[in-house]
Amino acid sequence: MFVFLDDQMVSRTFEDIIIRHAVTGESAAITAVLSEAFEPYKTAYTEQAYTATVSSPSVIEDRIDNPESEVLVALYKCKIVGTVSILILEE
Repeated sequence: MFVFLDDQMVSRTFEDIIIRHAVTGESAAITAVLSEAFEPYKTAYTEQAYTATVSSPSVIEDRIDNPESEVLVALYKCKIVGTVSILILEE
């Protein structure tokens, strides 16, 4: 696996990264990761779109507690460094 940081390619193995379900109480850390990731692109978003992309901790807590959604976090050295959430819809 390769990760690009500040125009430098850094090699990492999957053993360095843990991916698991988010748990209640991690929403502030998840919001911080989203904010850091999307802040450079904030001007490309409408305010409404940015707010939907960088969700508040309360919105993320609701997603974590919702049985129809999944919120995953990626950890590196025990710190949340990435996240993804999905909504499961029945057809």
